[in-house]
Amino acid sequence: MLWKILSTFGTEIILGKKVSVLYGLTIGLPFVIVILTALLWEIAQIPIIYYIYGKACHKISFLNRFKNNMKKRTHKNKIFISLRKHGIWGIALLALYPFPGGGVLSSVILANILHMDKKRVYFIIITFTVLSLLFLGWLSLLILKDVVPPLLSIMR
Repeated sequence: MLWKILSTFGTEIILGKKVSVLYGLTIGLPFVIVILTALLWEIAQIPIIYYIYGKACHKISFLNRFKNNMKKRTHKNKIFISLRKHGIWGIALLALYPFPGGGVLSSVILANILHMDKKRVYFIIITFTVLSLLFLGWLSLLILKDVVPPLLSIMR
């Protein structure tokens, strides 16, 4: 069982929550363990991204260039423009969106650009990331239940 949890965690780190949730459920981990494993990494990313984007960028030149490029791209990106208008709810929607372009990284970057209160941002991102993971888990269960049962019986 430990190897399943560690491989799901590794998949979460390398490929993200979209793949790790489906992978964890496919190899037979319980739903709650899969969600908690993914949530552990998602929560750990918030202070890491805040540190890199906020403080390390001033000390490391290539990170500073990355930050400036991100600011330029977000000012032109239609999604960021519309979500910026909604403030904290825009950050919540980005955290809730479980597909490419959404998630913790985009939410923290938008919060940093908007100079939002960190405590409030942490709470919103964690809450909506949990909802996103539950949605992904439910969607993965539907896929595994209705589409792949013969394949699962062969794998196990």
